[in-house]
Amino acid sequence: MLVIDETWNHRDAEVAIGDTLKLELSENPTTGYQWRMPDVGPALRILEDSYEAPTGGPGSGGVRRWTLAADKADTIPLQLELKRSSQPDPAQTFKVTVVVKAR
Repeated sequence: MLVIDETWNHRDAEVAIGDTLKLELSENPTTGYQWRMPDVGPALRILEDSYEAPTGGPGSGGVRRWTLAADKADTIPLQLELKRSSQPDPAQTFKVTVVVKAR
């Protein structure tokens, strides 16, 4: 399984139809900031969206994880935004282009 993290920002990720990939980004929802995942269909499908709380003290950041299934050959430019729901502009963006190829 391909794991995409912050080091993949502005890069391409290649997977085959039937593969799964995991997207992991640091997040601290106690500050009000959360990553927003855009619509990924129909080539990708979200299997899981979870948050792993920190092992440090209260207020420490954790990790937001999405597990995605590659269902159809396509090129999907994903742009996620780290933002508060009450604010229009993101504090940070993360961009990755997922290329799903036939086997």
